[in-house]
Amino acid sequence: MCSWSYLSITDMRQNGKDGVPDSAAAYLAGWVELNLTVSLIEMQWQNTMADHCPQKPDVCKAVDDFLEKNSMFTKNEADLANPIWYQVR
Repeated sequence: MCSWSYLSITDMRQNGKDGVPDSAAAYLAGWVELNLTVSLIEMQWQNTMADHCPQKPDVCKAVDDFLEKNSMFTKNEADLANPIWYQVR
């Protein structure tokens, strides 16, 4: 069986007028997301990558390389003036 999970975390601040910095709200949202989805993340890892590293180190190296390149690309391409992307550092 294949299924998707959906999670929506809403920021109830008043457009920053309550004095909570965006960085604090973003950090807290990430913390909440992690704690609500940690079991799903663990299951995804077990289903896709857990057995590949000991048996196929080249697969792990390729995945690590891809993730590093993707992270750098995202940081380089992000428009930091855009309210969606300025949290990317």
